[in-house]
Amino acid sequence: MRLNPDLPSELERIINKTLEKDRELRYQHASELRADLKRLKRETESAGVRSGATAGGGLQTPRPWWKVTAGAATVALALGGSGWYWWTHRGARLTERDSIVISDFANTTGDPIFSDTLKDALGVSLRQSSFLEIASDEKVISTLRLMTKPADTALTPQVAREVCQRTQGKAYISGSNASLGSQYVVDLKAMNCVSGDLLAHEQVTAAGKEKVLEALGNAASRLRGQLGESLSSVQKSNAPLEVLTTSSLEALEAFNQGTKAELEGKSISVELSYFLRAIELDPNFAHAYSSAGVMYRILGDYTRSKEYLTKAYELRDRASPYENLLMQADYYKYVVGDYDKALGLYQQMTESNPRDTIPWSHLVDIYVNVGQLEKALETDVELVRLEPGSALFYPGLIDDERSLGRLLEAHKTYDLAVSRGLDGSSLRRQRYLLAFAEGDTKAMTEQTAWFDKKPPDIQSRMLALEADTQAYVGHVHAARELTHRAADAGAQASNIGSAALLHLRAAWREAAFGNLLEAKKQAMAALDLAPQNEDVESSAAEVLARTGDTGRAQKIAQDIAKRFPQHTVIQRYWLPRIHAQLARAAKKPTEAVEQLRVAEPMEARSCNYSYDRGEAYLEAGRWSAAAAAFQQILDHTGLVRNCLPGALARLQIGRAYAMARDTAKAKSAYQDFITLSQGTQPRRRPVS
Repeated sequence: MRLNPDLPSELERIINKTLEKDRELRYQHASELRADLKRLKRETESAGVRSGATAGGGLQTPRPWWKVTAGAATVALALGGSGWYWWTHRGARLTERDSIVISDFANTTGDPIFSDTLKDALGVSLRQSSFLEIASDEKVISTLRLMTKPADTALTPQVAREVCQRTQGKAYISGSNASLGSQYVVDLKAMNCVSGDLLAHEQVTAAGKEKVLEALGNAASRLRGQLGESLSSVQKSNAPLEVLTTSSLEALEAFNQGTKAELEGKSISVELSYFLRAIELDPNFAHAYSSAGVMYRILGDYTRSKEYLTKAYELRDRASPYENLLMQADYYKYVVGDYDKALGLYQQMTESNPRDTIPWSHLVDIYVNVGQLEKALETDVELVRLEPGSALFYPGLIDDERSLGRLLEAHKTYDLAVSRGLDGSSLRRQRYLLAFAEGDTKAMTEQTAWFDKKPPDIQSRMLALEADTQAYVGHVHAARELTHRAADAGAQASNIGSAALLHLRAAWREAAFGNLLEAKKQAMAALDLAPQNEDVESSAAEVLARTGDTGRAQKIAQDIAKRFPQHTVIQRYWLPRIHAQLARAAKKPTEAVEQLRVAEPMEARSCNYSYDRGEAYLEAGRWSAAAAAFQQILDHTGLVRNCLPGALARLQIGRAYAMARDTAKAKSAYQDFITLSQGTQPRRRPVS
């Protein structure tokens, strides 16, 4: 009718009836179609006669009825025939957990708002399914890198097909969106990525721009059925897209820009600005609150982070089942601090989405935070297996291997990442620490040079590592200068949490060196920078107790204990350590030892490791136990890395041996410490 306006509107109804998906509503017999066509013939001829008067008073010859009916029959039979051909020649449907790649949408509407939003909205809709596995953006990008293509390569159907093949997927989905006057036509096709066979096809029409998301959601749910998902499964998880995401295309576009900024490696502040814009456009956009909360957490603004993550938790029913679980897990991890609860939820996500890296990444973070390094290693191995082309997971795996003393394995992992072109700041920092563990000063210098002229947020962490190394060999003034530069760089990047923790690292060093006033100054600076940040508060309280400011330390301990009654790390690690330092300040070393035993299962979460226990044993006169605690540090140089306890343990174990009257061992330990104070470090052979 758009091509030939002279056609009667009844013809469109007849054709639509031949294409009706519900067989009960289609023509049941050819005679029914014939009757409608005859009726259309009669009405067309009558209408032609009635409107036949022309401007000159003559009659306009009516269109021959046989042209109309022949056209209708031809179109109906052609469409019906093509449908029958597709139905009998389509490829095999999918099986449970088959992987799917979504290509970019072909947007011919001229409206750029549809360019990215429809692809991401389709992904959200399909991820409701427990039957389908949608390839993540990270997986697609890592695969593009393996194909030697830029991360921002347009995902055309051809590229999507190759990505699908390389990821051992089963199908790719291509989509298009076109405008017809005020209407929009959304078309989805699922293709077998090996054979190229058409697996499923859905086309829907939206009455207006504001109805496009609704139409896309309807098409996606029907596509799921065509791909092999059972009707009961589709019905069980088939929330409308406007509920799962937002009814505002503008809000969805802003959210997608934030996600894209993250994938492009832009700053956290830039990402956050997009998520906040999405919330401004739709105050009930659950996923935008969740993402903003995580961004605030990374920036160290824990107060706002908890506010946004709590709001996401409250709105979790306005999200897909997958995102609902993620919002619950993030809430228990970041707001409540109940790692046991969060761990169970993330594990549930890995069971329902075994190839999704997000829950696996959270599991690693929890394992590291509770000192379970073997489990962290196993999980990082799984992450690298899932995303071999991603630069995100190799640094964590190297860190695990180095911490567990497996230096040769760490080297192999580093070389593998480099061979895949996955160079980056995180990988370089791990190479620096690996070189430190081996006493390879040349390699350390090469890594620090790489960070010259890098942006402040990237320089900050490397400067902090250099500060630790300078303190390790006794260069206190150089360590202070580097820490100051690192904190300034972190502040320039708006990362107040990072800057505060740098002040606390400096505070611990100063306290260990006996510079108590400077230590207290640094701890208070951290608290001023990041108030209501429980990580900063906990560490600051421990340092303040070391400096003798027991009143302030006790007050902070009572406050965080009350605010976080279910917080795993605070209750099982930080509070016992703070109370141990308070006991030491009160000259009760035996009580301090007992408190530190509570925290001992999590000691591997920190490079301080067993240093505090060794100090408490010394004060309690338990020389052998003190020597054993300090020896643990010397035996785990990969874990302790370039942190100050690794150097001071040599001095402290010398004291323990001297008190135990083991002169030979004491002399050897003191000599080792003197060697470090001269700015050198004994080279160690890599072990595995």
